Amino acid sequence: MHHIRRSYAARALVWSSIAFILAFGSLPAIIAAVVHMIASRSEESMRLAGAVAGISLLLWIIAWISTRHSRCQLCQAPVFGSLKCSLSPKAEKTFGSYRLRVCFSILFHRSFRCPYCGQSFTLSKPAKDHSLPAVPGRRSISTKRGQGLPDRKRKL
Repeated sequence: MHHIRRSYAARALVWSSIAFILAFGSLPAIIAAVVHMIASRSEESMRLAGAVAGISLLLWIIAWISTRHSRCQLCQAPVFGSLKCSLSPKAEKTFGSYRLRVCFSILFHRSFRCPYCGQSFTLSKPAKDHSLPAVPGRRSISTKRGQGLPDRKRKL
């Protein structure tokens, strides 16, 4: 499993997922508002349907702007985009959409699988273990100026 290299990229993926799910969830609200408008035929229901459609359009614009720069670190395919290239055999759908699967996976599991290359990514930071085992008979030398290096005097 690969780790997202930059913390701002992980945050961008989370916010993009939220925006996409809100935009996708606004579709049933538009359908309900239009059905209510047709059933009641009142001016108030027309305003309500127009407001819901405007909010939904705004949510889709926000989702489009936030998701268009989210790319897989390996294959560079847009994670939330739809390309004409072939998908990975490991890609799965949620409610008929590969993008929704990625969004739900990012929000609830903090990891996702790229639908194009099939590689798994996690949003958590890897455990940093920079300690190397000590080699017997060697002393450690620091590369910082003036630390760990023996003083050498120049002969004139």
